[in-house]
Amino acid sequence: MEFAFYICGLIAILATLRVVTHTNPVHALLYLIISLLAIAGVFFSLGAYFAGALEIIVYAGAIMVLFVFVVMMLNLGGTEIEQERKWLQPGIWIGPAILSAVLLVVIVYAILGINDQGIDGAAINAKEVGIALFGPYVLAVELASMLLLAGLVVAFHIGREERAGEVLSNRLNDSDKRKNGGTRMIPLTHGLILAAILFVLGLTGLVIRRNLLFMLISLEIMINAAALAFVVAGSYWGQADGQIMYILAISLAAAEASIGLALLLQLHRRRQNLNIDSVSELRG
Repeated sequence: MEFAFYICGLIAILATLRVVTHTNPVHALLYLIISLLAIAGVFFSLGAYFAGALEIIVYAGAIMVLFVFVVMMLNLGGTEIEQERKWLQPGIWIGPAILSAVLLVVIVYAILGINDQGIDGAAINAKEVGIALFGPYVLAVELASMLLLAGLVVAFHIGREERAGEVLSNRLNDSDKRKNGGTRMIPLTHGLILAAILFVLGLTGLVIRRNLLFMLISLEIMINAAALAFVVAGSYWGQADGQIMYILAISLAAAEASIGLALLLQLHRRRQNLNIDSVSELRG
């Protein structure tokens, strides 16, 4: 499991780096799918099998397919790619790269101060997640469902074309067992550092890119990195809470993707470009 964690983590970092730096949106989305699949491998190595399955089915599957369909509808050609190359001149990267590096150093320094004994990767099954999800977190589930419903309605109205006239005790026992013994293989700090690196890469893409599609992709990277940190912490304590936070995070990501892509379609329909500076020109 330790070997799989580091291999999948390295693949996720390299693929995310290509997402942030690529000028072709289709290729960037393909690299993002690779990154999400690698993060799913990280979840499996941590024993968070339920979160890993959701990462593949919901994130790399449903949400990314939505992105691909929107890109196909936009029919972006060589003009957009050439514009991206102009925006991504080497000089543009210097300032954001330095700030991102400083932020990463600060986060890593704070993480290294944590005294941990590692994560043994013991499985947290779907039953434990379900007990926690519809137990102490049932209100959060209802709020997430309302968020998704609101996102669906808003995305429909924004994106449409205009027409004329229209398991609690078990978790505690598992936690005690980990504290009293057990083989720990993956340090907690390594999982958190991986999440920090992915988050900073997403933040760098959000700051540098001017194309709304790439900015939405960068936001997805940041949300997924934050969810990874929750899963890592939950696996360390042997509790399902981390995977509950992951479920709430992908609910937020789904709502953000639906509304953001609807705005993107509206922007492209009216302005024939995806420049973020054109968003302020939208009216009605």
